[in-house]
Amino acid sequence: MRLKSKFEYILQNSGVPYTIFKLSGFYQGLIGQYALPILEQQPIYVTKESMPVSYMDTSDVAKFCIKALELSNTKNSTFALGSPTAFLSTEIIKKCEELSGQIAKTNQLSIIGVKVTRKLANFFRMELEYCRSFSIY
Repeated sequence: MRLKSKFEYILQNSGVPYTIFKLSGFYQGLIGQYALPILEQQPIYVTKESMPVSYMDTSDVAKFCIKALELSNTKNSTFALGSPTAFLSTEIIKKCEELSGQIAKTNQLSIIGVKVTRKLANFFRMELEYCRSFSIY
């Protein structure tokens, strides 16, 4: 998200015409993230959360973007897109359980653990790229 924010800042100050669309998530992503693991009795990994997410259908987002880009007064603008209803992952899991008649296997991850794991993975990825640059690996 920091990289995206930095890129938006650079774009907005570049003189290049832009239209930025910001949204939290797509409903279609919930299928692979929640519904399929529940149906396949696989674990779902969640973090503690306090902010609900406003999901949108990809076709609705596409229609809005196309229409907005057709209008000249949307140039150099930013649009925050979202549905009127927002959900916590626990609410989505509960709904998937109700619809499937199955119980989800959830594993709660700590945010700190996720950040440490990400940093470790990035470190090893950079090391691997470094080794490849010298044909060591």
